[in-house]
Amino acid sequence: MHFVRAKRGSRRLLVFELGQGEAAWLLATLPRYPLLDSGFHRLSKSGAATDAQQKFLEEVMTEERRSHQKMVRKFVLHPRRFQSGPADRLFLELTEAETDWLLRILNDLRVGSWVKLGRPGQEEYGRLMPTPANVADLATLMRTGQMQAALLQALDHPGAGS
Repeated sequence: MHFVRAKRGSRRLLVFELGQGEAAWLLATLPRYPLLDSGFHRLSKSGAATDAQQKFLEEVMTEERRSHQKMVRKFVLHPRRFQSGPADRLFLELTEAETDWLLRILNDLRVGSWVKLGRPGQEEYGRLMPTPANVADLATLMRTGQMQAALLQALDHPGAGS
């Protein structure tokens, strides 16, 4: 996936180009959201938050996840989400708000995969061996990072597509 250009019109769209395999992987992976449970995020690392405050955060996170899950289903089931391009390439057009939303979903998937893989450090990535038990999380960790980079480029520099 890479950022192609910003498209002007009634609303500005950010255009991304993907291979058919990338698009298929994205559509197959998004329904795994959320990988992190609502209790993953802590209000305070020092324990300064009360149980009631932490419970409130978890309730808010649960409701946000429900909303995002509905949006994921709509995204995946949208019949014309990808437009055909040259030589087995596809184009994905997103508003800035949709791009930001997709970035958040991919981040949950990436961090969730990292947690499920045992929170490996950067130096350990190269030593992670795919197994039947971890191959989906390993692929998610790597591919979501690449897609996040393209989304961030588009949001940070919408006039600088390839």
